[in-house]
Formats: sequence, structure tokens, C-alpha cells
Amino acid sequence: MNLKNYTSSVPAMTTISYIETYLMDCGATGISKEIKNGIVASIIFEVPDDKGHKRLIKLPANTEAVHEFLWRDYCTSAIRPRKVKDDFKDQASRTAWKIMQDWVQIQMSLIKLKQADILQVFLAYIWNGQETYYEYLRGTHFKALPAPKEDAQ
Repeated sequence: MNLKNYTSSVPAMTTISYIETYLMDCGATGISKEIKNGIVASIIFEVPDDKGHKRLIKLPANTEAVHEFLWRDYCTSAIRPRKVKDDFKDQASRTAWKIMQDWVQIQMSLIKLKQADILQVFLAYIWNGQETYYEYLRGTHFKALPAPKEDAQ
């Protein structure tokens, strides 16, 4: 399998704690967690914009999609399948959050090096309490985005 962190043994809550530390180090405040079916589905935090207003960010880890992937991969590659789908649930959570940790750590490095600011890297995840900015754009079929420029010929 060619999937980063698919064998991670670090508990998801430990990884989430590391992510929260990275976020605090770059100015995040008011960090909380959204729980679904007994597991952390997303980290919600606030960051100030350039005018000092607090912006909410909802950073999800789609553990269900990782769970499906791991199960499908096992079913197609195991010579003598002896496991059941639930055997992969904890691994899916560990893998999903570990990948998110790697991504957040890279984004925080960009912020510290002044290559980007915190709202820039989390723009798609800005949350209004009901949906993220990306979910809003997707719901409008991305009509809020500027139209592509035509090539001058």
C-alpha cells in the first residue's frame, strides 16, 4: 500500500494534541473538538484576521473515508482474509489524524517562515457555524469564484 502513515501506532488523541499545540503556536485560540460516533471528527479553532476579528476554522479528518479505503485495500490484497471491517476502525482514525498532523505541521512552517498567513492556508476551512467556505462554494457550484480568464489570441 502506498499511503502515508497507514501503519501509524500513535493514538489519535495524542496526534490531535500535537496538532492543537502547532495551532496554538501560530496564534490559534479557543480550540475545541467535534465528536461524532465517539471519535473526534474535527478540530474547531479560532484565529484573528488582520482586523482583529475572530474567524472560526473547522479542520476535519474524514476517518470514515480512510476506514473504507483500508478495508477495500485489505479485501483486494489479503490472500486469506481473516479480519472484519471493524478491525480497521482504530487504524483509520490513527492514519487520518496523523496525515492531518503532517499537513498542519507543513502549513505552520509556511506561516512561521512568512510564506503564508494562517487564514490563507486555512481559507477553505473557514467555518460559519454551519458549513466551511469550501462547502459553501461547492454548494453554489463555485459561482463565487472569478471566472477563468480567456487566453488572448
